Amino acid sequence: MLYFAALVGFRAKMLDRDIPLLVRYFVDRYAKRAGRKIGGIRKSALDLLESYSWPGNIRELQNVIERSLIVCETDEFSMDCRVQRQSSAFQHLLWNRGFDPSR
Repeated sequence: MLYFAALVGFRAKMLDRDIPLLVRYFVDRYAKRAGRKIGGIRKSALDLLESYSWPGNIRELQNVIERSLIVCETDEFSMDCRVQRQSSAFQHLLWNRGFDPSR
């Protein structure tokens, strides 16, 4: 169901166990669009994404991953806090985790 929801942009409540699958799906999707090969996802990025409640659901997760992939300069997906300014709640999470969203 959530795989289908991700494809059509349907708002559905994500479960914690769905986040790693959706992260992999969106990383692969946006890497392909950009003509890039992303070999893996950093554990720190996945941990950060799993620790957020995602009030915007799948659409918010999708946007954060797309923006992060744009500025990712390695072949491993990571989170770059410079692009996470669109969500104040996500920005607050980054701040609490020791990232500086203002850089």
